[in-house]
Amino acid sequence: MSLTPLPTVRKLKLTTTLGPSANGTFYTIDQKLGQGKFGTVYKAYPLANARQLFLEFLPPVALKLYTNDFVRSTLKNEAEKLKRTASCHHVVKYIDRSLPEEPLEFLVVEYVPETLADRIRIDPQTEYNGITQEIVVQYLRQIPKILSVLHQEQIAHLDLKPQNIGLKDDTLKIFDFGMSRKLGQDFTGPFAEPSSYYPPELRFQGKVTESCDTYCAEKVLESMLIGGYTDSTERAIDLIESIHDITLPASFRMLMLAMTARATERPHPESVEVLAQQAIFNLQKTNLFQPQKFTLLSDARFFPESSSLMA
Repeated sequence: MSLTPLPTVRKLKLTTTLGPSANGTFYTIDQKLGQGKFGTVYKAYPLANARQLFLEFLPPVALKLYTNDFVRSTLKNEAEKLKRTASCHHVVKYIDRSLPEEPLEFLVVEYVPETLADRIRIDPQTEYNGITQEIVVQYLRQIPKILSVLHQEQIAHLDLKPQNIGLKDDTLKIFDFGMSRKLGQDFTGPFAEPSSYYPPELRFQGKVTESCDTYCAEKVLESMLIGGYTDSTERAIDLIESIHDITLPASFRMLMLAMTARATERPHPESVEVLAQQAIFNLQKTNLFQPQKFTLLSDARFFPESSSLMA
């Protein structure tokens, strides 16, 4: 299958198409956006039919082409979770999927032009990242709402990270539900992904708790402010204060420590929102965060050159 990018002109000549889909739509591939454990994601455009040769100003979509050995179960899982959270504007909208008998299976969702990883990525020339106090406040305001929706729907996303959080008109939108589970639907053994942004109960025991995503959400905040992840929230706090040459408000420290406490001690989303509002109130008294030059941490996981988007 050819995946040659289409030229950026008023009319785009169409080369590679997939479909028809479950909705009877064909999609043409524009460009690769990212790749991950479960597949490759492309920017694509919907077509009226397979014979359409040109398109003009049609809104793009994100098309995930599955490549792993568990295609059918993964696609079904993602589609189900997206449909259950359809009323939340902080989750990308489900649009379409391939037909069950289609040999190349794909999922189509709302296209998000930027991710949190894109926004805060370290510039290779200046070695400064794009962090600002504004984006920190936006994250603190919106992430409790995301946690609340997931909790209400009894969903554990399990892969919250900057690459899987989109930004559209400054609204956070999560995607990539490929690893998601129902709350309490544990893995059969230790989690296959040892990264320190996963909570200990998931990493070492494969347990899916109602606060797994709360832990991951705090690790996202850490990574925004220190450029990576650590196993110790106390160390992360020290690094934030050292890198930014600040003293964090007590409410901000309390929020970070609460979100990464033991599984049974982590706050529910409503309590996370209260703690976050207190942290925001104190943050807004002064401008604490601005772009910084980072030194790589030996135990940190850093952002790739291009975000995985949905993959």
